[in-house]
Amino acid sequence: MQIVLIDIDLVARTGGLRFLLNALGEGPVELTPILASTFLYIVDSPRTRAYLRVGADLEVHYSIL
Repeated sequence: MQIVLIDIDLVARTGGLRFLLNALGEGPVELTPILASTFLYIVDSPRTRAYLRVGADLEVHYSIL
C-alpha cells in the first residue's frame, strides 16, 4: 500500500500535511509505516521539504517517532 501526494502544494495549503501527521501519531498502527515513508520522502527532497514548517510540523513529526 502507498500514499501518493500528486499536488503537495495543495495538500500543504489545505492542512493535509497536519492531518497526515496527526494520523501518524494517533491513527492505526497499520498505517504508521506508510505514513512514515511518505514523510521521509517529503523531508528527503529539497523541493517538497519547503512545505513542512520547521518548529511546528517537523517538531511534531520527530516527537511522534
